[in-house]
Amino acid sequence: MSLIRSLLFVRRCPYCGEILTDSLPECEHCRRLFTDQIHYRQLPAGTRCLAPFLYEEPYRNSVLSMKDVAVSTNTESFALQMVRVLHDISLTPDVITAVPLYWHNKWRRGYNQSEKIARCVGRLIDCPYRELLKKVRKNKVQHYLNPEQRSANVIGVYACRDGGSLEGKTVLLIDDVCTTGSTIEECARILRKDGHAANVIAMTAVMVSSSAVHPQADFPEQVRQWLTSLNNT
Repeated sequence: MSLIRSLLFVRRCPYCGEILTDSLPECEHCRRLFTDQIHYRQLPAGTRCLAPFLYEEPYRNSVLSMKDVAVSTNTESFALQMVRVLHDISLTPDVITAVPLYWHNKWRRGYNQSEKIARCVGRLIDCPYRELLKKVRKNKVQHYLNPEQRSANVIGVYACRDGGSLEGKTVLLIDDVCTTGSTIEECARILRKDGHAANVIAMTAVMVSSSAVHPQADFPEQVRQWLTSLNNT
């Protein structure tokens, strides 16, 4: 059976397409290109977002391809690098969740790529994944809107699911891409306001524009203080 699976499901590097010959989710060449940088942005409404990669090739193409094909190597590779960021800043969330898709979109696609990454991160750090949010109505595709339109486009779109209070808890909110951050900020606002989460930290696989920092060494002082407060929560 394992031979048949290996013939039918060829594992390829999510960044260059090379056939993988070991259990790691990317080829050795692409793995050597990884850095220890952490990409960081404070979004306009104050939510902090972290990412292991910038929204540039080959990471851009890899994360976008997840919207069309559920490839395990993409999920595994991005999740491992997100875990690396969490370890580098010594952050352990209480619960992990993902930005949800509208039910019809998820039904048509068969999965939510952000949820797949979030569940994988949860397994790797032994942190529970919970579907804390739901998308209550379909809105326009953010990609085609300017920043002002994107902010307005997400208002009233998301809501908390029933399932217990998040009071006193730190929530890791995961999405695949952070561009303007409008969707992430609205989801974080709902988790704090209606879910009563103490802290919401956002993390994405890739990020458009950022302040690139190295672990611990050159975080801005305000970020260092923020991380200290989270770790002491």
